[in-house]
Amino acid sequence: MIPLENIPRSGMLVISVYFKGYKDYYQNESRKELKEQIPVIDKNANLGIELKPFQFSLLRHVDDDGESSRRRGRSIGVIYSFSFKNMTAEKYQTLHSQVQDLLGKKKSKWSHFDIMISSRVGGLSDE
Repeated sequence: MIPLENIPRSGMLVISVYFKGYKDYYQNESRKELKEQIPVIDKNANLGIELKPFQFSLLRHVDDDGESSRRRGRSIGVIYSFSFKNMTAEKYQTLHSQVQDLLGKKKSKWSHFDIMISSRVGGLSDE
């Protein structure tokens, strides 16, 4: 974990939500809700972070019975990543609190969630 004061000015906001149960529409509804509602938090709070949807993926459980065969299970959640610019510790605290409130209201669909920040690693080249 990084200290709050070391949050990067630009990077990725990664939100993982885990389904409480399983319904066919949870995956698509989660994608729509996260894509539409997370950037609105930035606008409504007038934070000026510049959140942009970047990547969406499903979380699946993998059954490993110790042999070479692995079975893919059904989706257990989703991950939505947003690129951001112009982040500060104060802005992150406000954003985190409001994202937490939004995700907590969806308890009928989501059992729990994670909110993470990531940054690119610099100084490495492909040469």
